[in-house]
Amino acid sequence: MKGLKETLAKLTPKEAKRVEELRAILRKPWYATPGPQMEALLSKADVTGFGGAAGGGKTALAVGLAVTEHRTVGIFRQNGTELRGIYDEVARVLGTRDGLAEHKGVWTFQRFDGQDCQIEFGSFPSPGDVEKYRGRPHDLLVFDEAQSMRELDVRFLMGWLRTTGDRPDQRCRALFTFNPPTTVEGRWLVAYFAP
Repeated sequence: MKGLKETLAKLTPKEAKRVEELRAILRKPWYATPGPQMEALLSKADVTGFGGAAGGGKTALAVGLAVTEHRTVGIFRQNGTELRGIYDEVARVLGTRDGLAEHKGVWTFQRFDGQDCQIEFGSFPSPGDVEKYRGRPHDLLVFDEAQSMRELDVRFLMGWLRTTGDRPDQRCRALFTFNPPTTVEGRWLVAYFAP
């Protein structure tokens, strides 16, 4: 250990910064699985659609992005009772429920790289419920099980996809996770993601 400390002390500022970046990567609590999940993570698209069967890693991708890449996150389901599984997945990835204020639908924590992060969990079961999220910016919006959501509500919430003034370089993106639509109401996704 003594030799390592001596070596680190001799690094240039640029080398020391790179070592710290690599150490932060090793502290990262989640990594995408190779294949479609990794492709979605690395996508440069502002809006990503990620579909598939149950157990295909859709919610894991949403949580992984939230806890490793973003700072002000909104994760939405059509009904609030459906959020329980997402809370459990965040707890699994973080290894704790510290910072979760479930009654408020907010989870605050410090990311693996020292950045403060807040995840807001929300739902909009009735028309007009999205109004309670007006004016609250998020740099990541997740619409989990988007096939069960109303298109107008999703488009309204997309209007708040932006970073805040103190984080001008933060990437902003939206992630739609879904299964194939089984109702007429969910077919809007087909047109939304059509070429």
